[in-house]
Amino acid sequence: MSADAVPAFLLKGARHNADEFGNVNICGLMGMASFTDDMGKIRGEFKYLKSLFDKYSTSNIQHSVFSILSMGMSADYKIAIEEGGNMVRIGSLIFGERNYHQQGS
Repeated sequence: MSADAVPAFLLKGARHNADEFGNVNICGLMGMASFTDDMGKIRGEFKYLKSLFDKYSTSNIQHSVFSILSMGMSADYKIAIEEGGNMVRIGSLIFGERNYHQQGS
């Protein structure tokens, strides 16, 4: 499935299942950029996600109000904000890096 086909597939699924999952409300999109040091690639991915957000926020899907565009993490949140993100995930900046080698387990 191409990158352009995926959003259309998700939109079709959201419309098809809106009545079946009436207690589920879609409030936006969430995405993560590729794990790379290439800030241009990251910016491009965020721009693409923002374009999807803009497109689907006017799609008139039942049980949806697109108000949240969650993208960006501790390493790239500034780019995400510049590209239109309004929710970022910055746990590592607040709490520090994760310790995957816990002692005493």
